[in-house]
Amino acid sequence: MDDLDKEIFIDFFECKNNWVNFANESDSFEGNHRSAESTNCVGFRDAFADPMYIEFCTVPRTRFVYPYRKNFIEKLRKLSSGKAYVLFKETNDLIEKYGWCTFDMG
Repeated sequence: MDDLDKEIFIDFFECKNNWVNFANESDSFEGNHRSAESTNCVGFRDAFADPMYIEFCTVPRTRFVYPYRKNFIEKLRKLSSGKAYVLFKETNDLIEKYGWCTFDMG
């Protein structure tokens, strides 16, 4: 579900192709001969960013932030960084459980 409570489908095969294209065209990554067959990378993650995030290479990109606070009341409650990391790690572990990965930016 996105911020507007609309159901969104994330196609990891599409994300993988988009990640390969981005990495090959970017000056931030060494080399430019990656192929979709050589990776299962579908996006980026950064546990040291504020806030932490996992971002998928959809068009446009889809970013999950930790802690996520949808409204003012949730902002007031402030999820502790320890719990936010647990949620971040659970999401990343699920991605890896099914054979995918994200590029570590942090």
